[in-house]
This record gives sequence, C-alpha cells and structure tokens, in this order.
Amino acid sequence: MKPQVFVDFSLGKTISVWEKLKVDFRATATNVFNHYNWLTTRFNANAFDPNFGTVQPQFNSSLDTVPRVIQLGVRVLW
Repeated sequence: MKPQVFVDFSLGKTISVWEKLKVDFRATATNVFNHYNWLTTRFNANAFDPNFGTVQPQFNSSLDTVPRVIQLGVRVLW
C-alpha cells in the first residue's frame, strides 16, 4: 500500500427551535488539505538529460491522490 497523508474534518451544530423541534447542521470534509503523494512520484533520473530531476507527469497516476470531498447536511428532528 502506498502511504497517504489525510486530514478529515467535521463540524456539527444542533439548534433548538421549539421545545420539540430541532435543526441539525453538519459539514464534513475528507482530505481537507489535498496533499500530493510525493512518495509515488517518478523523477527523471537520467543524468545526461537536460530535464534531470524533474517530475515526469506521464508516469504519475492521477489515482495516487484521493480528491477532496465536502458534504453539507441539514436534518430536522421533531
């Protein structure tokens, strides 16, 4: 398994409108900082190439990093 750096974040707030009516607000974010996985990056290691040490994007998979996902939700409780 390739190592990943993830930071997930969640906020929630319940507001009481009346005695029996409540509204619940929620926000959840997965992979908040959306870090690039440098441990799976392929660099140009040919010392005689003018692009020595640069990243070779054609060999890097876009599946190496998980996208940032943000979800918002509202729930009414009575």
